[in-house]
Amino acid sequence: MPHTEERVDLSRGQHALGAGLEDIRTITADIHSILEEIRSMLQVLVEEMQAQRAWREKTSGMLDQLFARVIAKSEGVDA
Repeated sequence: MPHTEERVDLSRGQHALGAGLEDIRTITADIHSILEEIRSMLQVLVEEMQAQRAWREKTSGMLDQLFARVIAKSEGVDA
């Protein structure tokens, strides 16, 4: 059986270990929360990029049609 002094040291060590584990759990939860926020922000960015790409493609198509009509009219052809 450990001496009284060794038991006190063991008890302190166990208490410190328990506190350390609780700190790790708290930090881990914080990290998960931060990662979830980052994931959410990245999803918003991806959606915005997709919307901008769709807008550019639509606008590009409309400009292509407009330019084709302008060129056709300048050449005397009805488009």
